[in-house]
Amino acid sequence: MGSKSIPTDLSPQHDAATMVRRACLELGQPVERIELLAGDVSQRRYFRLYSGSGTRIACYYPEPFDPSEGARARRQRICSRNPRMLLHFASDPVAFIQTTRWFLQCGIPVPRLFGVCGHLGVILLEDVGDLSLERATDVLGEKKILAAYRRCVGYLEQLQSSTSDAQREGLVGCSMRLDSDKLYDELLLLLEAILAYFVRDNSSVHVARLQHEWRQLARRAEGEGQVLCHRDYHSRNLFLENDVIFVLDHQDLRLGHPGYDLVSLVWDPYVALSPGARCTMISQMDVGGLEELRPVVVQRLLKALGTYLTVLTRRQDTRFFHAARLACMDLAALFDEEPLSAMPSTRRLIVAIGEAFDRSDAAMDGGRRWQDA
Repeated sequence: MGSKSIPTDLSPQHDAATMVRRACLELGQPVERIELLAGDVSQRRYFRLYSGSGTRIACYYPEPFDPSEGARARRQRICSRNPRMLLHFASDPVAFIQTTRWFLQCGIPVPRLFGVCGHLGVILLEDVGDLSLERATDVLGEKKILAAYRRCVGYLEQLQSSTSDAQREGLVGCSMRLDSDKLYDELLLLLEAILAYFVRDNSSVHVARLQHEWRQLARRAEGEGQVLCHRDYHSRNLFLENDVIFVLDHQDLRLGHPGYDLVSLVWDPYVALSPGARCTMISQMDVGGLEELRPVVVQRLLKALGTYLTVLTRRQDTRFFHAARLACMDLAALFDEEPLSAMPSTRRLIVAIGEAFDRSDAAMDGGRRWQDA
């Protein structure tokens, strides 16, 4: 995980680090050194904290929060003020605290909480190292990797089996669903990125046809039974430390298709699993066969592609370039299968994006923006 030291004489751009230092003092956990870690696509900032007693991770949220407020009540309050948040409520610190406790109660390893300072927007967590499952695929043998993936699938079985208990307990994730409206809304991020940054002539993008195809896809991907889903279950959110696999970024837990998390793991654009490995994982869970899961696969890959294109274009962050290309390749491999075989506008779009990626390698080496290639 990339990092850089924060100087002692903090400048204004290091306000997040200032808040983290203050929170540590208030919580009686002063630190000697802070490193800013490479973040994700959210507004959160992550720091590694060094002290005489070891290391901790600090997660900084740009807005203060009240940790005593119930997660479900907090969501209801936020959504009542802004109904749009019914679809876009995510990355919430109070939901994170609640779901952390739920995962631990289910016997699923997640980083433990070591302190919360809500008025400064800081949560202190256990440090579980830097070895993500993505990185582990480069350093561990094939048998160990396959065993690790099987354990990760086992976690999903544990999580799904807790759904009824979570509903009785009023877990905030049980008030949100990966229904067709949410799945369709996720796909619109891809359309937004394409229209704003990707194409020079917007008239070449058949918006109405794409919207029709994606609405139909979202209905098929919703599925019947709804169980607890992590919602972002992939190799960059799974970390190996001392023979334990920890689950990260679990605050957006919600109800969804029983195969949603499994698909996220085995069609993960960060790691190219073999078809045989994918079949092995699918057979481990009773979520249907590949044909039944394909709508979920396509929706998830399109959603991921939208996220990658947005980060690539808005932030000029090339860390997601390889993942975006792999998502395109995985989608292209499904062109002759349902549902993509009946989605001609989507297929043409994927081909165009793939061709732009192919042209962009030399452009990126030359320092130009990838979408200008």
